[in-house]
Amino acid sequence: MQIPTIQGVIRRRILLNYRVAPEVFESGCIGYSSRPDSCILDGLSLEVPDWRVTPLAVKLVRSTFFDDREMFPDGQIAFDHALLMRDIPHEWHPRPVMGMGEIDPEGAVR
Repeated sequence: MQIPTIQGVIRRRILLNYRVAPEVFESGCIGYSSRPDSCILDGLSLEVPDWRVTPLAVKLVRSTFFDDREMFPDGQIAFDHALLMRDIPHEWHPRPVMGMGEIDPEGAVR
C-alpha cells in the first residue's frame, strides 16, 4: 500500500490545520465498539504522552457502512481527513462497558 503524506494545511471542514488534531484527540481518546449480536459496547482508551501525526493525501474513500445511501443520503456526511501516527509510545486501557439495560457481572444485558 502506498499512501503519500502531505505537508501544511488540510483543506477540509473540521480540522483546518493538522497540528491542531493532536489537541482534539488528547481531549477525547476513548472509543467504543459493539460486540457481535449484542447491545453492549466495550470501552477502550488510548494514552499517548507525545502526540505526533502526519496528514495523508487520500485519493479515494470507500466504506460498506458509510456508502449506504439509505442510512446516509448524499450530502449528509463527508470524509474529512486522514492522519498517520507512527513510532510513538502509547498504551491501550480498557474502559467500562456501555449498553442498553442493566449489565450483570458476566457482561450480559438484562
